Amino acid sequence: MFDIGFLELVVVAAVGLVIIGPEKLPGAIRTVAIWIGTIRRTLGNARAEFERQIGADEIRREIHNEQVLASLRAAKSTRDEIQNKLNNLASDSLKSAESKNESENNGENSTAVTPEKPASTTSDQTTP
Repeated sequence: MFDIGFLELVVVAAVGLVIIGPEKLPGAIRTVAIWIGTIRRTLGNARAEFERQIGADEIRREIHNEQVLASLRAAKSTRDEIQNKLNNLASDSLKSAESKNESENNGENSTAVTPEKPASTTSDQTTP
């Protein structure tokens, strides 16, 4: 909390021993520890109350939700782009297949031999 090293603690203890005296030093240390604990609890409670009043938790949740929604929107736009590309590719390949089928059908019609009527047989012919 105060970023006090071991050497500083020794100096403070020596000064306290000289100023307060050896009989009252343990009681003074207890009193200081109680005051520090009380101050920490009070500051912690004040901080918690302050955060509750301003709704810090709700603000954090909203910020997180907005970030999640932004990433969701980005994912949806990417999905839509991919879907459009796939639809275009499917449409192009379908058109290509249809034109290929039409050209094959046109090619078959032009080279195909049309069947003629079979030659009449003698039984079909009547003599006058």
